[in-house]
Amino acid sequence: PAALEKTSNPRIAVGSAGYVNIGRLIQPLEIPISLSRANGNVHPMGNPHFNIDPDLGRVMCAEVRDALIAADPGRRSIFESNWEVWDQALAARQKIWADYLKPLRGKPLVSYHRSWSYFAKRYGFELIGELEPVPGLRPSPKHLAELASKMQEAGAKVILMEPWYPRSDVEKLMKFAEAEVVVLCTTCGYTSKTGTYMNWIDHLVDQVGQAYGRPPLAEFAESQRARASGM
Repeated sequence: PAALEKTSNPRIAVGSAGYVNIGRLIQPLEIPISLSRANGNVHPMGNPHFNIDPDLGRVMCAEVRDALIAADPGRRSIFESNWEVWDQALAARQKIWADYLKPLRGKPLVSYHRSWSYFAKRYGFELIGELEPVPGLRPSPKHLAELASKMQEAGAKVILMEPWYPRSDVEKLMKFAEAEVVVLCTTCGYTSKTGTYMNWIDHLVDQVGQAYGRPPLAEFAESQRARASGM
């Protein structure tokens, strides 16, 4: 709301055709019971990183489609045809992602911040802990030691972290527990490999899968296509 007010643009104000609140369509995970500062920088309305679940990515894109139609009804057919192409491509990729990650259901994941809950839920991973003892607080040596012990016990092989978190904290943890560190933003566009939504999910799925011994995602997808064509 504060950012919208500063734009002084009535076309994107709440209630206008240019205002799109996708979050209203999402049932959020991890709505906090308490907003005490002792729990860190919690999100009062729940975990906001729902875009990491491709099913919810479809919800997001459909809502943007409808907003574009409302703002520019003369180009409805263009928005609808582009949506259909994108949606079909996403459905095909979703099948590949699900098939690729299926053998890893139940595998543990660790993250720096609790950003990856929707991805874990969609594909059946278990989030066993974060480097942050509470959101917004860097880990103490004691916390890292406890997390390393938990990782060793669970056989965790992947640490997910965004590029803005201190790599030094992860390096301290890695002295006690071996794992692949997957550095990735929680939205697309950070690198050329993740410039589109589907390429971003591709990269995430591929990195997590290979850390747990799966073949590269591109090789798996090609083998699936060859099998489907009877080659």
